[in-house]
This record gives sequence, structure tokens and C-alpha cells, in this order.
Amino acid sequence: MIKDAFKGQKTQFCDLPIDLCCAVSATDHSILYANAAFESILGLKPADMLGQPMDSFIPSTVGKENLHRAFSKLERGVHSLAFEAEVETKNNLSRYIDWKGYFDVGSQHLYFIGRDITPYLEVQKLLSAQTQHDPLTGALTRPTFLTILQKELEGALRYHYPLSIIIADIDNFSAYAEKNGTQRADECLRQVAIELKTYLRRKTDSFARFENDAFIILLSHNGMDKGARVAEYLRQGLAKLNHHVTLSFGVAGISENTKETMNTDQLIAKAKQALDVARKEGGNLVRCL
Repeated sequence: MIKDAFKGQKTQFCDLPIDLCCAVSATDHSILYANAAFESILGLKPADMLGQPMDSFIPSTVGKENLHRAFSKLERGVHSLAFEAEVETKNNLSRYIDWKGYFDVGSQHLYFIGRDITPYLEVQKLLSAQTQHDPLTGALTRPTFLTILQKELEGALRYHYPLSIIIADIDNFSAYAEKNGTQRADECLRQVAIELKTYLRRKTDSFARFENDAFIILLSHNGMDKGARVAEYLRQGLAKLNHHVTLSFGVAGISENTKETMNTDQLIAKAKQALDVARKEGGNLVRCL
């Protein structure tokens, strides 16, 4: 009877294993009917789903909250429901389902169609990662870094902990590129980026490509003195490599007791000024401001 009622509502979807389709009791939210897609997508036999509460295969707290929030709309007279939830397959894998449903007053049942959006979210995540990282060096992009720096600087000023940034610039890189060609110049940038990331051992440190031949590093909870020591450690480490290039470093930061207000532009400007001093003094140096 339930299946017949469901067919009367959505006959074109009912038996096709394309999207998840189910009928749910509006009283106790138990599943009254589940189509073949439950097995083809989730590995769950439709017969085994009958009588189970709809949240029984939704493992995450967030997913359950989304479901219950959707059901609560019924009490407000809203008959169209929509929510997303991570669901668990028979093999304990996760799929992300976009649910659309409506309440049929006559039968007092809820009818849901669930579309598997896992591939879409995976592509979205991949594209997001690609936009956050520089394609040549693998370092964070400048916009991504600036977002991180702004949040971290706001926290440092509010909760009084130190912070420093380091700008690292390859000395005379334009001449190096002109002499060796674009391909070798790009390879040099990649290798320098790899080495810089290797020397930065803390997961809380952020590393980004700042300009064409410059990188920027955020050292959270480390003041300018520690930033200067890290910069010198990086300079010495890179000088030992056979890249035939050296780097200059400009360091700026705030102390845990600072009372001055500062934004990201001002902090970066200080690091740039320190970098300019290092360049003017011949390069392959660390300077602080």
C-alpha cells in the first residue's frame, strides 16, 4: 500500500536506481519505502531499511541536526523540505546526499528524493585546493595567505600573543632568469619553495608565493626575535644548496605586549622595508624592522 501511494506521487522516479527515493512517516520518521537506489548507491537493501528511522544511516551530528531541523519545519506548516547530509554506506564509506522532500497531507507521509552529490563535492574541493595554491611552486597563493594573516593578526592583537612574518626574495633573480632561461628559472623557484617548506617544520606556519621571485612566511606565536632566527636558519640552509642563488630576508612582527594597532598592510610594509635594507647592503642577509 505504501509503495502504491509512493508510486502515485513520483512514479517516474520510484523504481529507477538513479536517485534515492523513500517514503517516511511524518510521525516517527521511520522509512516506509525505499527504492533500489539505496542498494546501488549505499549498498543498503531496501527491505532492510523498512521501519528504520531516517537518521539511522546518517552518522554525523551535523547531518542529524540538518535532518531534524528540516523535520521541525513541518510544525511551522512548511511542507517542502531540503537538507544535505553525509550518509554511511554498507562498507562504512561516506556519501553526501542532497535531499529534497515534501509532506503529503492526505497520506501524512513525507516523500524524499536524495541525489548523490559526492562527485560534485570532490571536484569542488579539488578546484578549491587548486585556487589556494600556486601551480608552479605549490605554496599558498597571495590572497589565501592574506586571509590567513588577517585572521591571525586579529587574534594576536586581541589575545596578546606574538607573531612575525618573513619575506624571502631571491637575489638578482631577473638576471638569473635572463641568463638561464624561463625553464631553469621556474625550476629554481620550485626548488627554493620546496626547501623553504622543508625547513618550516611547524604545521601552524603558513608559506606562500608573494610575488614573482618572493615568498612570505607567517610564524604564529613567534615574535620578531624568533622570526629573525628562523630567517637566518633558512638563509644558511639555502646557501648550502647548489642552486647558485642566494636569498635576502625581511622580518617584521609584533610582541605579546604590543599596544599599537596594526593591520596586514602595515605589517607587510615593515617586512618589505627590512627586505629593502638587506638588498641595499648587498643581499644574502637577514634584516628586521
